[in-house]
Amino acid sequence: MIYTDVTHAYPSTNLLGNCVAVFAVSRWEGALDTARAKKVLDGEIAFVPDDDDHAPRTDAETPEAEAAKPTVPARSVKEPAPEVG
Repeated sequence: MIYTDVTHAYPSTNLLGNCVAVFAVSRWEGALDTARAKKVLDGEIAFVPDDDDHAPRTDAETPEAEAAKPTVPARSVKEPAPEVG
């Protein structure tokens, strides 16, 4: 019975760990604007995404242009290292 209760805690623990990791890594790499983050979390300013995912497509990003791009060849499988001994 305890195992089933513990298994229900795994997803929430994983989600919480991932959330903490995002902040830890971004701060470590110097990408976290702590002043802005505090203002957003306090509700002083509205959240506005900085990325270009929501920007309109240009002519070079249309599906036809994407299909015309050269494809990268698949990696070849590496041979295993020889055994020493």
